[in-house]
Amino acid sequence: MKEEFKKYLATIGLTAPTALARVEDAYRVCSHLCPEDIGDIFVEDYVTEDGTRVYEHLEFFSPHFVMDVKNFLSAPDYSVGGMGNGIFALRVRASEYDFQKASDKSRLVMDLALRAAGTPQNVWTFKAARENCDSLWALAIKYFKPNLTG
Repeated sequence: MKEEFKKYLATIGLTAPTALARVEDAYRVCSHLCPEDIGDIFVEDYVTEDGTRVYEHLEFFSPHFVMDVKNFLSAPDYSVGGMGNGIFALRVRASEYDFQKASDKSRLVMDLALRAAGTPQNVWTFKAARENCDSLWALAIKYFKPNLTG
């Protein structure tokens, strides 16, 4: 796994050896599934009312594909979506986030509809809390914005 991926995981507090092994396994599988080199990683997270951080899904990105690993910490479920035909729609919902610097109260949710053969294929949802909002916003600029189609 790439060193910058390990740094990102440490930034969001995902450091337990078992969790890192699960991410490593998912990276290996997704590397085989994706026809392009994987360039970025993202872990969907949210914070419960008692302040506990929960890590839900794991995503990997390449220029034209997104790979989602639902329940990556317990029972991985892999999906690959192509962004090459464009993103039909993008919805952004933010709470306590100024799109510049996240705080402990920041939350960000994005929904995107991938296009397949000119029609909407399916909707993918990405969630982020705290400093992870900055990571999701950076991915939106890098991958979602260039693939938006009219």
